[in-house]
Amino acid sequence: MLERANSIFSQHWLQERFWGIAQDYFDQSKDYDRAIHYARLRINFHQFAFPSGINGAHAWTMETLGELLFRCTKNNPEIHGDPDMTRRWLGEVQET
Repeated sequence: MLERANSIFSQHWLQERFWGIAQDYFDQSKDYDRAIHYARLRINFHQFAFPSGINGAHAWTMETLGELLFRCTKNNPEIHGDPDMTRRWLGEVQET
């Protein structure tokens, strides 16, 4: 359903809300890869909708992405403590 909504509501505030609901659902389901995916979609939306970059919603979504990345590494013993993975994710967040 989200894929169909993507084609209909492209760059619409309602689509960002759908992504937020999906992000929360996958976060609660501990499917962090998908939750991170939807957080990044939301960040991209805010960057294009508000090019000045001064936006509380964008900042809160960036904070949420950081929390998701933390929980993902904390709950995954293969990743936890891996400095290469930490650097890669930190780089991705800084690029965003």
